[in-house]
Amino acid sequence: MSRFHVLILASLLAVTSAPSYARLVIIQNDEAALAKIEAEKKATAAEEKAALLAKQLDNIKAQETEKRNAQVAIQSQDLNVIADRTEKIIRHYGVAPAQLPAQGGAGLGNPLWVAMNGIVPVGWRVFTDKNVDAQMPVAWNGHKLNWVAILHAIGTEHRLTFDIDWNQLVVIVKPRSSAIDYLLDDLDKKNTTKTINIIVESDGDSPIPEGGEGVLVINGQALKVHRTQRVNK
Repeated sequence: MSRFHVLILASLLAVTSAPSYARLVIIQNDEAALAKIEAEKKATAAEEKAALLAKQLDNIKAQETEKRNAQVAIQSQDLNVIADRTEKIIRHYGVAPAQLPAQGGAGLGNPLWVAMNGIVPVGWRVFTDKNVDAQMPVAWNGHKLNWVAILHAIGTEHRLTFDIDWNQLVVIVKPRSSAIDYLLDDLDKKNTTKTINIIVESDGDSPIPEGGEGVLVINGQALKVHRTQRVNK
């Protein structure tokens, strides 16, 4: 139920002959209106709180996105690659079958072109890049491996790639380049064994028997030597 406060303001005229009067002002204090105002205040406060929380969440998401997308600066001129697992040995064009049967067979030291004729299925053709030596000796084993897996093994061993076109039934063999080729070349140089003929003259008996091996030191460098057997004619 509404309550009313009655405020009576009386003003008296200074002139005594004039009649006095009073003005009645009624101010309504409505509980429903006050409740509405209070509800609006609470709603505004809730909206402000929700907006602040949403802003905080957006900031957290922005920080997480920045962290997730952060990348280290790679200065190629100042850095050397020592591992590269991005290179592909087999590239498929078209849709390959879901399963391939084991190839079977094997080859040891056959030229590449001979091996391809024994590995690639009937009806296929194989082309080589001009920088690929078709006479290079390769070894392969088809035991429990399909022909694509065999090509992968050959590519791994001889630094080759194979483009397999399932629509045209064509295989193209290319040399495989990598960012770590400089390391592989250095390794090949270190593992290369050179055979040279050295004639050693000594006053006494040689400490190395015929057919035996030893070490020869020249200018502080140790060389492994093998003494050949003398053949009397």
